[in-house]
Amino acid sequence: MAKANPIFQLPKLEEIIEPNFVTTSAETLVIDAIKQMNRAEPPKTETQQCQGYGSLSRHSCTLVLEQSQLAGVLTERDIVKLSATAMDLERVKVGEVMTKDVITFKQKYFQDIYQIMYILRRHGIRHLPLVDDRGQLEGIITAESICRALNPSNMLKLRSIKEAMDPEVIQASPTSSVLHLSQLMAETKKSCVVIVANKFAQNQAEFLNHSYEVSPPSLSSKIPLGIVTERDIVQFQILGLDLANTTAQTVMSNPLVCMHPTDSLLEAQEQMKKLRVRRLVVAGDSGELRGIITHKDMLRVFDTTELYGVISTLKQELNQQTEHLKQEIKQRQKSEVMLRKNQQLLELFVRHAPCAIAMLDREMRYMVVSDRWIEDYQLEERNIIGSTHYEVFPETPQSWRQDHQDCLTGKVEVLRNEEDSFVRLDGRVDWFRWELRSWHDLEGEIGGLLMFSEVITEKKLL
Repeated sequence: MAKANPIFQLPKLEEIIEPNFVTTSAETLVIDAIKQMNRAEPPKTETQQCQGYGSLSRHSCTLVLEQSQLAGVLTERDIVKLSATAMDLERVKVGEVMTKDVITFKQKYFQDIYQIMYILRRHGIRHLPLVDDRGQLEGIITAESICRALNPSNMLKLRSIKEAMDPEVIQASPTSSVLHLSQLMAETKKSCVVIVANKFAQNQAEFLNHSYEVSPPSLSSKIPLGIVTERDIVQFQILGLDLANTTAQTVMSNPLVCMHPTDSLLEAQEQMKKLRVRRLVVAGDSGELRGIITHKDMLRVFDTTELYGVISTLKQELNQQTEHLKQEIKQRQKSEVMLRKNQQLLELFVRHAPCAIAMLDREMRYMVVSDRWIEDYQLEERNIIGSTHYEVFPETPQSWRQDHQDCLTGKVEVLRNEEDSFVRLDGRVDWFRWELRSWHDLEGEIGGLLMFSEVITEKKLL
């Protein structure tokens, strides 16, 4: 029998660490660092081989070490910013442009994956280096490595792309220069630019030459043609392209694979894995641009803020229920104390009553009897508490037994007889005046019988 897959299982720390990462020194030229980040495969664009341009790089950053200590990090976003300034990366060293104030995490403080996701979200970063107590590098965690380690199939299947996608899309026309695209990404801190055409363009020239600004103008009038990403810009630097004189339409990923807003996040994840990309364009029924979905966006399904909010709400409800339960327990304890006191008073009252009284449960077992009951029926030598009335008086006539059942079932509330005979086992006849009535428990249910009797044999004989 196949084992059922869990809906969501928290991965361990070693499962979310990137198995391979790139390191370099501060003295390395930026162009050489870029080549190290992309040495795994020949150049291609992110989603296709585009006329020999670009490549799907394996590493989105390189960690800068000085004497085995982490000194900084150089990411694809940093390279895009440099590209936007048209800087000659063959003359710039990594140490001059790297991010020095790096957010790091010590492995010994790891609690769960939500803690890591919270750090990434709080600081707006995509890379989190792991260091030991001496500051030496031990590994790195990224949004991609977390997505790979998670087992979110069922959860992603229940959520649509529309719930997680980013509708704020950076757009540009096919004739925009790659330099302009890198400037847009640097200014807006976005990881890609979608190349679009005006849906209502009257001719091919207008289709290609119209200039578009940063979103959000109405996306419903724009048709996505292709995409250029941070990773593509990095590839173009390796190829030595003239960014200012290279247009988007010559290097953009095309044909473009688009997802629909109603598609599940699981479908998006599978498509990303198949195409080996980190983002997908989202388009509507008529092909109009609707947004972008990335690995980082998909992590919102496991958003720590949302989850902690749910946990906080559940905790608050639990506290309220606990407090209510405490009050109920306290009230019940008070009730039990009062019940015991009342029971003691009842027993005291019954025992010392001047007449014969017996209290029985639904099984006709004696619960408490008065001293007069013991005396009148000559039971001083017996402990009748817990015994049934019929064990004590086996000669009880059938008519009386029926009277007992009528009271116990609620058929009648009270039965009485001012003069009745009772034939004892030895043949002696006793005369009684008696009364039967049912008693009720706290829930209002019949709990048993109360018997009152008075021996009137002597009066009867007189």
